[in-house]
Amino acid sequence: MKDQRTQARLHVRLPALLYVPSEPLGLKLTVLDLSWGGALGQLEQTWSGSADQVVLQLLPPNQETPLSLFARILRRESVGQTQLIALRFIELSLTEQQRLGKLLAQIATSDPVWQISPKPLCWCLEIIAPTVDRWSDLLEGLPANRLFLQSEHPLTPGQSVAVRILDSPAAKRLILRGLIRGCFPQQQGYLLFLAFEHPPSALSHWANWFRRGSYQPKSNQAAPPDTFLLPVPVRVQAPPAACSTLECEYPEWLSVLMTAWGDPEQTDPLFERLLFTDTHLANTLSFAALREVYLLQAIHDAVYGYSALRLQRQPERFSMSD
Repeated sequence: MKDQRTQARLHVRLPALLYVPSEPLGLKLTVLDLSWGGALGQLEQTWSGSADQVVLQLLPPNQETPLSLFARILRRESVGQTQLIALRFIELSLTEQQRLGKLLAQIATSDPVWQISPKPLCWCLEIIAPTVDRWSDLLEGLPANRLFLQSEHPLTPGQSVAVRILDSPAAKRLILRGLIRGCFPQQQGYLLFLAFEHPPSALSHWANWFRRGSYQPKSNQAAPPDTFLLPVPVRVQAPPAACSTLECEYPEWLSVLMTAWGDPEQTDPLFERLLFTDTHLANTLSFAALREVYLLQAIHDAVYGYSALRLQRQPERFSMSD
């Protein structure tokens, strides 16, 4: 099969299952290489069916739960009694994306080819929206799943990238997935056409979350009418540094905590749900994640104090004399 993928790839032999409509039990597949954008796998038997979207269930080593990723079939090619199949990941949740990134980082450490010539698994687009108009363009483009960006560097159409929004404190820690649909040279730099690789409902939720935030653009002046269609500026950077356990394994909960950060009346119930209630999440938090939650709660208590409910429950513990 001719290699047409635009991402840096890691060579593996990872067991997996491919779920297609005609095979409810899944087709056994061996992943031969894996990247931020997709995978190349070898089916153990010839599959003659047809499907546009499938589910790839990876069975990572040393992980309790499989990693299921929605994917689109790009190409198939028969090789003897087997088939090679190229997949592109689509509509990943934050948890799936973070687990995929963690798995790629683990595989990279044992890939001898990668160790000889390492390169970024993906590039990170850092979006800058310093004015009211650019911020409005960003909030409208996010749920619409299309965004025009101005970059100093070209990127290859079909390439998946990480996306960060720098100007909003609430969004700075949120790393999204984007797909470069087009790259067009301009007089100054390049015009990038970006689509997001997340479920539409999640994109609408994040746009509404940003609107409810306390972010204020650096400039409140409206741009001249003839500049309304200008793309939002971005910087192309190497991928962000390794994330914490909460960022990697429980990004949705961390995002909720960050939106309530600074208000003890909102954060205390969240910490209680994470640490003490009989919920599925509380029962499955790893020791490393629990340690980070306790640290975050201690920092929040020291800076912002306690909620009225906690003071009422244990007034002697939270007395002003302590």
